[in-house]
Amino acid sequence: MQRHNFITMALGIIILLGLVQFVAAAEEADARVKAALEELGYSYEIDSDNDFKLLFPTEGDRTQVCFINSGTQRMNITEIREIWAPVYKCTGLIPVEIANRLLESSYEKKIGSFDVLVSSDGATRIVRFCAKISADEKALHIDNIIKAVAFAADRMEKELTQQDSY
Repeated sequence: MQRHNFITMALGIIILLGLVQFVAAAEEADARVKAALEELGYSYEIDSDNDFKLLFPTEGDRTQVCFINSGTQRMNITEIREIWAPVYKCTGLIPVEIANRLLESSYEKKIGSFDVLVSSDGATRIVRFCAKISADEKALHIDNIIKAVAFAADRMEKELTQQDSY
C-alpha cells in the first residue's frame, strides 16, 4: 500500500511540475551548445525557439529526436540547461498504467527522469525524458548526456508505442 501511495504522490508532483513552464524561448541559440556540438561533429538544426534539435541514431534502425535548450534556468548561482527527448503524446490525462511505468523507470535512471509538458490549453500532454545539467558543461559530458537521453527515451517510446515516432 505504501508503494502505491508513493507512486500516486510522485505522479501528482510530476504532473504539477509539467504544468509549470519555466523556460521561455531564447533570444538566440546558445553559442556554448553550438561549440560543443560542432566539436563533437553532430549535425543539428536550430528550431523556432532557438533550441538545438538533433536526430540521434539509437538501436537497430531506430532514431530519436533530442533537444538541447538554449534557454536556461537558475538555481542560486548555478545555471541549468535541459537536454530532452519526446517519448509519448496523448490527449487528456496520461493513463495510470503508463504513468506508473514512467515513475518506476525514472527511479532506475542514473541521470534524468520522465516528466510531462502540458499544452497551453491543457488538452495535450507530451511525456519526455529530460536531464538537467550545468549550462557550462564541456562537450564530452554533453555527448554522454545526449546518448543517455536518446537511448532512455527511445527504449520507453518503443515499450509504450511499438513505434519510432520521434
